[in-house]
Amino acid sequence: MWEIIRAGGGFMWPIILCSIAAVAIILERLWTLQSNRVIPRDLAQKVWNWIEADQLSDKLVLALEQNSPLGKLLAIGIANRNKPRALMVERLEDGGRHVIHDLERFLNTLGTIAAIAPLLGLLGSFMPSMRSRPADWATREPYRAGSAKLSSPQPRG
Repeated sequence: MWEIIRAGGGFMWPIILCSIAAVAIILERLWTLQSNRVIPRDLAQKVWNWIEADQLSDKLVLALEQNSPLGKLLAIGIANRNKPRALMVERLEDGGRHVIHDLERFLNTLGTIAAIAPLLGLLGSFMPSMRSRPADWATREPYRAGSAKLSSPQPRG
């Protein structure tokens, strides 16, 4: 394995770092976005039972808000249940945008890594050919269009 990394040159290290970061983000997202963490089982039923039994308190709403993303939205709905419908919908939409932002955390970073890593690999594949060029490229005369001398055909005959 070490020989493959050494043979890959200096661009292997950024590619390896990108791979490690991508795996870390994927594992964190898998852990955070488990369905029982996002939408806990029986949460809606518990909240409905609290409402029917008239046991809702600020303490329960705060605990509900910190429970899960669905709990945050339910807490927003409960906190605004006595307000006009338009205001309640606006607050739920705003809360939904915040919850979505939290659920999509690091996805832009993962996309950036997914775009950069192949480009690093491509750049790394061209570097050995660039190193094999002569060192005196800077002193060579640049190519100019029309500077090549064309020989005119010799008349036959």
